[in-house]
Amino acid sequence: PIRVLLVAACVFAALPAAAEEKWEGEELRVIRCTSGETTVWKMEEEGFAEPGLFSGGTSLYWHDAAEVGAVLELALPVEKAGRYALSVGLARYRTFGRFQFLVNGKKAGDPVDMYGHPEVDAASPFSVTLGTVPLAAGENVLALRLVGTNPNTVMPNHGAGIDWIRLTPTPASPRPGKN
Repeated sequence: PIRVLLVAACVFAALPAAAEEKWEGEELRVIRCTSGETTVWKMEEEGFAEPGLFSGGTSLYWHDAAEVGAVLELALPVEKAGRYALSVGLARYRTFGRFQFLVNGKKAGDPVDMYGHPEVDAASPFSVTLGTVPLAAGENVLALRLVGTNPNTVMPNHGAGIDWIRLTPTPASPRPGKN
């Protein structure tokens, strides 16, 4: 029995572990955008952010998502199936709205309010952890759905700024009754 456990442990240890995966927002592939449009927001170059606040000084910018229910879908190409902790680097800005994140059609975390800094025409970074999600190998879908606005928003052309997306593998949970 001990030999069997040792052999099993060695085989398990030799299996490749899923590695952390990170994408810069401006490199993400847009699958679908139901309202407004997307572009690369050169925040530093265009004077909307101080140097060094955002990775690369740019982000994926979804603007004019004026209709509640508007959706932006992004491809998440995952190398290895598993459970991953999902975190996202975002931008706060004076015209940004509140968004519910979805992974493969299921809610991930609570709605995120991206509104901020009404007194200046500048963006500021923040990050959120959206929980642990199961992902298949291959293309998965991360979506943002506009659920509303902050009452202090400057204009109704709601937007979102995505600086980066990170997936961190989590250990598999043990099966009940298996040792």
